[in-house]
Parts: sequence; C-alpha cells; structure tokens
Amino acid sequence: MRNVLIFLIAFVLVGCAGSATREGRSGEIYLRHASEESTSSVLYGSIRGWRPAGDDAVLIEFNRNRYYLFELGAPCSTEIQFARSIALVTSTRQRVDQFDRIRVGDRTCRILAIREVDFEAARAELDALRAQPAPAREAVETNQAEDSGGT
Repeated sequence: MRNVLIFLIAFVLVGCAGSATREGRSGEIYLRHASEESTSSVLYGSIRGWRPAGDDAVLIEFNRNRYYLFELGAPCSTEIQFARSIALVTSTRQRVDQFDRIRVGDRTCRILAIREVDFEAARAELDALRAQPAPAREAVETNQAEDSGGT
C-alpha cells in the first residue's frame, strides 16, 4: 500500500510540474513574439478570449484577431495560473492603458506593460513544440522482496 501511495504522489507531482512548465514555455514564446515597445493604450470593441502567459502576464485576444500581452504587477502572479476569469478595470470605455488594472480573482493588479503579439508566429512555434516527441521516462523498478512490510 505504501508503494502505491508513493507512486500516486510522484505521478501527481510530475503532472503538476509538466503543466507549469508548459505554461512557462508558452509565456516565453508569447514574449518572444511580442513587439519591442510597449504601447500606452489599446482601443478595442470586444474581448474574445484570454490565457495565462507565464507567471506574471496574460495574453488577451481582442476583436479582429488582435493579441496583446499584458505584463502584470504583484499580487496576480500567484493567481493567474488558476484563474477562471479576469476583468479589465478601466477608466475609459473600450480603451485600456498602462494606468488601468486587471482583476484576477479577488486581486487587482497594475498593468506594467502592454505589447502587441504576432500570434500567428507564436502559434506556429507552439505547434512545433507540441509536435516534438516527449522525452523518454526512465523505468522505475521496485523490489518487492526487500520491502519488510512491517509498517
């Protein structure tokens, strides 16, 4: 029973680490395909979707397939990976700028930078990354004979 429990804990930890690594990689890819300069504001008609981009950024898709990377200040870095929704807290209707904030869960974070992303290039790189075969896992051997079974 103890071996099964250890195996299950190890399996869950590997799964969590893989998910965090995947989110971190996608954040790096979006950042790599983001414009060099931060824009001061974005006019938008509607928000079509969003996704976490690493620990301290979020990628937001606006109408007409325009994607922007919003780099966030603390405390959202601990919340963004687990958020089910976000909200733009703006002072002007259908315009977001660096003086505005993003609400993640019950926390509100300052926008540090807004950068346009070449999403087609980022998606191509992400697809290529997913197409690579997963690294081989080492076989785990257990020796039942050595286990005393006393506990």
